[in-house]
Amino acid sequence: MRYAKLIITFFLPVAALMTMASCAHEVAVSPASAAGPTEEPDRNIVKGPTMSEPVLGANPEMSGTVATAEVPAVDAAETEKLGDAKILRVAHEANSAEIAQAEIAEKRARDPRVRDYAKMMIRMHKDADRRGDRVAAAQKIQPAPSATSTKLHADAQTTLTNISVQQGAALDNAYVNAQVEEHSAVLKIIDERLLPGATDARVKALVQEIRPVVASHLEQALTLQSALKEK
Repeated sequence: MRYAKLIITFFLPVAALMTMASCAHEVAVSPASAAGPTEEPDRNIVKGPTMSEPVLGANPEMSGTVATAEVPAVDAAETEKLGDAKILRVAHEANSAEIAQAEIAEKRARDPRVRDYAKMMIRMHKDADRRGDRVAAAQKIQPAPSATSTKLHADAQTTLTNISVQQGAALDNAYVNAQVEEHSAVLKIIDERLLPGATDARVKALVQEIRPVVASHLEQALTLQSALKEK
């Protein structure tokens, strides 16, 4: 009986220690014990974007989108090559535009200097246009349209409309300002494309004759423009 008491006295503490160790082990490895009670997810919470979702305004490289820069459109009228036939048509459009605008200014301009300038433009551009016709006939070249001549015609029509609705001093200024712009543009076309593009000897000679006349008209228009501003 004494031995039985000794055995019970020895093994009871040991059994208690083993039970406590087992419980501690369950607590350590149980996910439920570590994370606490499981909660139902709130479906009203809006989740943010994941790493695979593009964010508006984010760096394109981070979102996997490659940004491409917009390439400005190139105006064909500024880059096309002009041969003899197209050069003759460009010259005709430039002369026709100057004549049509000058005819309005000659009749309706208030400043006598503007009317005198307009008369000169009618006379000289009609002469230049006739010379172009003679060259085309002699060389058997049919003037051909181009992006450049089409743009010159369209711009001239817009200018003609603008001048037509003006009166008095406003018409004087509108006409002279247009002369500065148009002669500057034509001079640029002559230097950059008509002279380099002409291959026929008579066409090139015509352009070379026209060039100083256009430059002179531009200088006179600039002088007249300054004079009108001083009034």
